Amino acid sequence: MLTTLNQLKGVVKVGDKVKGGENHQCIELDGERVGTITQVDDDCVWINNCWHNFNQTWDIELLPRSKEITRGNLFEGDVVVDKKDTSKKYKVLGICGDAVFLSGSKDHDAALSFYTHTQITKDCFLDLPDTDQPKPREVTMKEVCEKFGEEVTVKKE
Repeated sequence: MLTTLNQLKGVVKVGDKVKGGENHQCIELDGERVGTITQVDDDCVWINNCWHNFNQTWDIELLPRSKEITRGNLFEGDVVVDKKDTSKKYKVLGICGDAVFLSGSKDHDAALSFYTHTQITKDCFLDLPDTDQPKPREVTMKEVCEKFGEEVTVKKE
């Protein structure tokens, strides 16, 4: 599903993969038009360390993340689930080298333990929603008129 960059505001996070059209030079990886979100703030998103303002309107697709944990897809703030007891969920508080620092399963603000990357890939998986696609943004007719610079009326069917 293609969307515009501004529809991803508040949805994307560091580590997400995106796919863009042919006119996006910074989204190129092994011949594919795929990039990784490397930084996000209130106004901008960095794709492969290339800055973009959320107000830009170009087509981009947010690719689903795998629940399997790898070195490239585990980030601070992620929630991981224990494979042996799926009721236990831990927040990733930080990553330093090979160490992954986790919260408690009941209190995500309290540090509980740390794993090595090798341990966490064997014992846990990422807690991700079933769909990673953003919901279409709702807009008013006034916003549509302002966007296209034209007055419109709604016909009754």
